[in-house]
Amino acid sequence: MNYLITSYKNKEQKEIIEKRGLYCYDLRLNEEGNKFISIEKEVEYDRGGSIITDEKLKFPNTQFTDFIDFEEFISKNNLVEEMKQLSNIEQEIKKALFNTKIASEMKHNGEVVDILDFKKGKDTFDDRYVVRFNDDTISNNIMAVELEFEFIRDSVQEDTRRKLSMLMKKYELSDKEIEELQTAVANYDYEANEGVVFTSIKSIEMLFTEENEQTPINPSEAQLKAMAEYIDYTKDYYMLYGYEEYTKKVINSILDKNDISRLEFLNEIKDMINHNIMCYSENNLGEKGKKGYENEFSRENKKLVLINEMIKEEKQKEKVKIKNKEVR
Repeated sequence: MNYLITSYKNKEQKEIIEKRGLYCYDLRLNEEGNKFISIEKEVEYDRGGSIITDEKLKFPNTQFTDFIDFEEFISKNNLVEEMKQLSNIEQEIKKALFNTKIASEMKHNGEVVDILDFKKGKDTFDDRYVVRFNDDTISNNIMAVELEFEFIRDSVQEDTRRKLSMLMKKYELSDKEIEELQTAVANYDYEANEGVVFTSIKSIEMLFTEENEQTPINPSEAQLKAMAEYIDYTKDYYMLYGYEEYTKKVINSILDKNDISRLEFLNEIKDMINHNIMCYSENNLGEKGKKGYENEFSRENKKLVLINEMIKEEKQKEKVKIKNKEVR
């Protein structure tokens, strides 16, 4: 039996190897971490790598022995440093930048994809790659011209693009909705870097429309939720450029947290009003406006009455909602 010692292969990589008629298992290290001691189907701790064989291994599968002694195995079998059947396996755990002009796949443009396999054709035009896109879908008909292997890696860009692809899949967006969402993401990236703070749902809806478009895009609920999740996921990348509590409250509102977020928002407004009242007050008791600011003091107190009424109404809505849930 021939075998090859290699770096650790995960479940998906093992499946690729097995499709080629080979077998892959885990190697366990000793406590010192400097020597392989056993071959096992799966190793969670003290894992040191993987072993690929051209024959299937037979494990004892007894109550106390579900492994093969490494030293005993290598004494009876043939180690190879380079096996022709394995050369492509080492190469296929690669990544490439995907771009295409095929409409049905354009939603994946800009993704850094995993190269799972390569199928040689009669010429380079017939060569095909098997790739896994960021949303975990797999295509086995990708042409070489759609892949760029020599590209500059950008961890932030890869991370945000992967998240966007997962959201497209999660909300089952149509090709048109995806195109509009990508526009919104591009606009958000520009405006967030300029320090824009999004304080209303309308401000996020406006991201879906190109600047020179005459007719505004009215995004669907799914599009808005996808955009809200994207903004929330990428907040750390824009924290220094204006990601504020207001934007978070708008996001919560879009993601079906309307009542709670709205109540929190109203209470925040109440806090600001109380702050203004104290600023315009003659003393710490807040009973009378200071000289020259009587009108402002009176106005803020009227606002306080209104906001208290709104908070009371919102709390009542929550009570009704809870009762309805209990009835159901």
